[in-house]
Formats: sequence, C-alpha cells, structure tokens
Amino acid sequence: MMKLQPSNNDLGKEAVDALVDKITKHKKNLVVILAGYKKM
Repeated sequence: MMKLQPSNNDLGKEAVDALVDKITKHKKNLVVILAGYKKM
C-alpha cells in the first residue's frame, strides 16, 4: 500500500480517507477508478 507524505497544503490523506469510507459503506454498488503519474 502506498504511504502518503504529509504536507501543509495537501488534502490527499483527507481525500483518501473519505474515499475509503465511501468504498466500505457502498462496496456493492460503487466503482472507483484511480490513475496517477510518476514524478519526473
């Protein structure tokens, strides 16, 4: 599992926490598609 690095202006952890909450509550009728890019 990827570890998120904390940042003062980043809402990444909050967004992932909210997403995981929704996935667990609605796992029978929710599809989540994620994409990302490598840092250059």
